[in-house]
Amino acid sequence: MKRIPWIFLCCSLPVLIVACGRASAPGQGKPMSVDEPVPIAENGKGDTITDWDGIGRTPVLTARTIDGQDYDLAQHRGRWVVVNLWATWCAPCLKEMPELSALHTMDDKVDVVGLACENTDPATLHAFFGKQPVTYPIIIIDPDQPLADFPIVHGLPLTYLVDPDGRFVRRFMGTISAHDIQEVVARNSG
Repeated sequence: MKRIPWIFLCCSLPVLIVACGRASAPGQGKPMSVDEPVPIAENGKGDTITDWDGIGRTPVLTARTIDGQDYDLAQHRGRWVVVNLWATWCAPCLKEMPELSALHTMDDKVDVVGLACENTDPATLHAFFGKQPVTYPIIIIDPDQPLADFPIVHGLPLTYLVDPDGRFVRRFMGTISAHDIQEVVARNSG
């Protein structure tokens, strides 16, 4: 009778060690890197930064923030706008939030807005931001019905950069830094 628990332990221990050693995205079997996007959806097009056809289009984004304020992307013309899609369960998303907050606060040419891609409510996000504060507005979007102009391509984080004329300039897949944004802004500013 003492052999059964020992056999069970010997067979279970390797499985537990492997499972605990991985930080996987929901539904994924591979380890999650802090810098890679967390896969949540595929669009079937093999869409990447280099073959994205959104450059030059003028996106529309009108919604209510978790603070109850109306947000209209068109009202930010004349400024660069970073539209960052993220989720509370996404480690790479959390890694870039402090830099995006600093960029939003300190760069007078750039605004940031966050699109929370998860089924949640404003109260839950306010509690979350008690531990992970941000300085920019947050909008909740349904991950099963993403916005037409800001599709969730391969995973999170996913960031779109809109120029002062209101047109898409770049899409970043994976973790970004304030430097990444400022570099594109500098290259595309007259």
